[in-house]
Amino acid sequence: MTLLRNKLNDAIKKSAENMSPEIRNLLDQAKQELINSDVLKGSLNIGDIVQEFTLLNQNGAEKKLSDYTNQGLVIISFYRGSWCPYCNIEIQALQEILPQIKSNNASLIAISPQLPDGSLSFKEKNNLEFDVLSDLNNKIAHEFGLVFSIADYLKPIYIKNGLDFSKINGDDSFILPIPATYIINENMQILYKFADPDYTKRSEPGDILQILQAHNKK
Repeated sequence: MTLLRNKLNDAIKKSAENMSPEIRNLLDQAKQELINSDVLKGSLNIGDIVQEFTLLNQNGAEKKLSDYTNQGLVIISFYRGSWCPYCNIEIQALQEILPQIKSNNASLIAISPQLPDGSLSFKEKNNLEFDVLSDLNNKIAHEFGLVFSIADYLKPIYIKNGLDFSKINGDDSFILPIPATYIINENMQILYKFADPDYTKRSEPGDILQILQAHNKK
């Protein structure tokens, strides 16, 4: 299995080759500012209890967190949106290990601020076999302590590149979640957390499987 880190590094290199140095520098500046901030200071951590929540899945149906935890461990992947190449790579990597996730009596859900229609397109495009939930206005991401505002000097760049968040997310707040992966148990307690302000860094699928396997050996 190719490490997710290697795939992400290839995407970073490709991205740098396809944009002007000026834009690249602005993106790097914003990323570094986020890394240097305390954006994750109040985020939920291992041992914390996640409160019940209800979100719409890709078909517009209401799904409670307990719908999943009642079946065992749940992996929650917060991603920025289908427009993010690094998110696409991560979600595809999670889909690849879905059989192992299920064999370890666990389930997987992905959460983004996208509207349900966008979630459905994302699911169909990537042949995903798990629910993709819409966290409108980043309500649940706020509760997890994962949200941040896109830097003002980046907003014209996003808009120029066709990222109209008023249409994608249903609001024009330019607020996004920090990409994060959590594993929670049947009691909604967090067993594992990976969250990094550097959006090019994601949890390795192999690490997720190790947590699931270790839990099942108890």
